[in-house]
Amino acid sequence: MYCVALGRRPEVLGKLKELGYSTIVIIDKSVAAPDAELCDFIHQVDDISDYESVSSVLQPYFNRFTVHAVIAPGEKSILTAAKIREEFGIPGRGVEISEKLRDKYCMKKSIAAKGIKTSEFTAVTNFNDGIVFLSKMLDQGKKAIVKPRIGAGTIEVKLLSDVEDWIRYFDHYLECRNKPHFREGMIMEEYILGEEYHVDSVIQDNQVIFSHAGKYPHNILGFEQHKFGGSIALSNQSDIFKVLKAFNKNVIESLKVEYGVTHMECFITKEYDIVFGEIAIRVAGSSIPENLLKQTKVDLFDAFVRVECFLPYIAETEYASNLFGFTHIPIYKEGRVKNLIKEEELTMIEGVYKVHYNIQTGDTVGMGKLSHDKLGDVFIYGKDLEAVYQTILQIHSMTLVQIDPAI
Repeated sequence: MYCVALGRRPEVLGKLKELGYSTIVIIDKSVAAPDAELCDFIHQVDDISDYESVSSVLQPYFNRFTVHAVIAPGEKSILTAAKIREEFGIPGRGVEISEKLRDKYCMKKSIAAKGIKTSEFTAVTNFNDGIVFLSKMLDQGKKAIVKPRIGAGTIEVKLLSDVEDWIRYFDHYLECRNKPHFREGMIMEEYILGEEYHVDSVIQDNQVIFSHAGKYPHNILGFEQHKFGGSIALSNQSDIFKVLKAFNKNVIESLKVEYGVTHMECFITKEYDIVFGEIAIRVAGSSIPENLLKQTKVDLFDAFVRVECFLPYIAETEYASNLFGFTHIPIYKEGRVKNLIKEEELTMIEGVYKVHYNIQTGDTVGMGKLSHDKLGDVFIYGKDLEAVYQTILQIHSMTLVQIDPAI
């Protein structure tokens, strides 16, 4: 059996090989190639979101092989995969639904039309569009967020506190508007004050067969102030878990998601309103999949491959008695790594069970530009949410890394 994978996520490619698939892998030239044993065929293209270039590369394979599925492990190739399926008659998600799961403006428009609470928002195609909306927010004593309509994660996401912020962002946009993520323009939306949560789900045959909620210790944009990122899984017995699970189900049903793995983000305000942020039809980034595996025994990568390839999937959930979480070791300045705290020092803290570094002493690091840019992760457990959070605070009270400034 052959499967086309438009992306390099090694956990996905590994699961495809485990299930006996031959893989035809397409990746951007800008990213490192995956291990050769994960790919039967591999091609690099200038832009994986460019449907025409990807289609021309795949045409000979569709002529030669029977392709069982076309999957998009990352957001950038979601629409490309949908167009490829429609062109070559491959079963799966088409363009109409995929657009609502990729284009942030279409997504929010669809969600709002179903009566689900979301932030105020508007499409932005020129400077004046942004000025009008931002002025409205500032007049109400609020801030705004601007980002590409077809962005991913925190790519080019900025908080706007005043008109000068928008001027700087728009100047940057004019320099970068030919980049793929700016192809459809921008969306500007109200900045929501509240705690940020995520719900990760598995959908098959129009049913949400698994979902679990987690809380971000700091809102995602906190990384810009070097605040620690990460996630803490919520207790499945808690009231907030049940409310978030129901909200997530409503979102998925409103978007008519028939199958897939989703990562939905939302806010809970001080008035206890749940406000939709966005949803992605992919496995969550960072160490969220690893943390949920520890919390629930559900492997989101295995689930993703099985449901995307229309294979039977049963979520055999086993909830841990403790709550699990992780915290990023943030990058607070650029330079050369002089010293890293030893893993043994961290694992002496009650509740810390593992440390993973992405770098080593002597490496040179640049400032983090995205929420998942980090020096490593510390993995934690505790009896409840507050216990895990207090352990995170204890970790970040320590000097985790020393960096000599760049010369």
